[in-house]
Amino acid sequence: MSTTNFINGNKFVLGTNLAWLDDKYDNDFGKNQILNINTPAYADPTHKANLSSYLQDMQKMGIQVVRLWVFEKFEGLLFDDTGSVTGIDQSLVDNLADACSIASKSNLMFYLCLMDTWTIWQDAEPARTTYVNTMNGLITTPAKTNSFLSKAVIPLLTDKRIKNSIFAVDVLNEPEGLDTANTNQEGTYQIDTKISWGQLIEFIITCADSIKKGTNLKVSCGFQHLSGMQKNQNELVDHLDFFDFHMYSDTVVLPDCSSLNLKKPCIIGECGQQTVEWNDDLQLNVTNSFLNTALNKGYAGCFPWYYNYKGFTDLTKNYLSLINNDGSWRPVCNMINKFSQKINSSVQN
Repeated sequence: MSTTNFINGNKFVLGTNLAWLDDKYDNDFGKNQILNINTPAYADPTHKANLSSYLQDMQKMGIQVVRLWVFEKFEGLLFDDTGSVTGIDQSLVDNLADACSIASKSNLMFYLCLMDTWTIWQDAEPARTTYVNTMNGLITTPAKTNSFLSKAVIPLLTDKRIKNSIFAVDVLNEPEGLDTANTNQEGTYQIDTKISWGQLIEFIITCADSIKKGTNLKVSCGFQHLSGMQKNQNELVDHLDFFDFHMYSDTVVLPDCSSLNLKKPCIIGECGQQTVEWNDDLQLNVTNSFLNTALNKGYAGCFPWYYNYKGFTDLTKNYLSLINNDGSWRPVCNMINKFSQKINSSVQN
């Protein structure tokens, strides 16, 4: 397995997550037909200015790639009455293109995550059933999957203003969240999504093949657990350009990447402490351990969760934030900056 030239000649990619902008999940860059939200948050100049300041700050920290979500809760997707995708909201395309322009000025690239799975556990009825049924159709019905890809994904990713700023595409955030076999183990609500693990893997493969053929971009899928990634690694290896799994733990124990026999590079697309508390020392120690262990054990990159946004008020809810609520750096940011200097000064070829 070789990770040479994974990005800009580097073998190790230092990233972070800014999944959505200014806590505007599901309408940060585009309209949302499902939720009847007609004005994206990005239309407010304050949010645009904030994004610029966040990206500049991440660049100062030494971050290379920012993981950003696109169609979470179907933001930006246009549907007909059958649940097929008919197109993409142009404001989403234009706003994301603007975000890419801003990122380019800070020498950053985006790792675009297309879909999120976990909101099915958060919504009350009737929105919950609408969400589950729409997601089920896109994943289990080939014609609807193809409509999603041909009418929205490929047009977005081939936009010349966007494509050159994309590091890679993450097809589906944590597919484990939609697996019917897991629905009694996670979340507040007990929901049968009627989506099997096999259907999820087939969806990932179909999306990966379509994106690679239509755009020539790198493609992966961010699994919730190492075990979820490993279950179908032999089936996925010919379709994904690299593997990606997430881990939250106060004690970081990672196997040597070579021992996983993946035959492709592997990154840790999300990581952080497990204990739910605002604790600078714990965050610093855990993140430091994730970054250095991933580097020393042959992984291709590591993306701590998450940059967050200025102005949050609940410290416990935002305990994984890299920044304080006034936008200043928590101690972990200085450590990330020193780590970036270390990997940039080392020979990575």
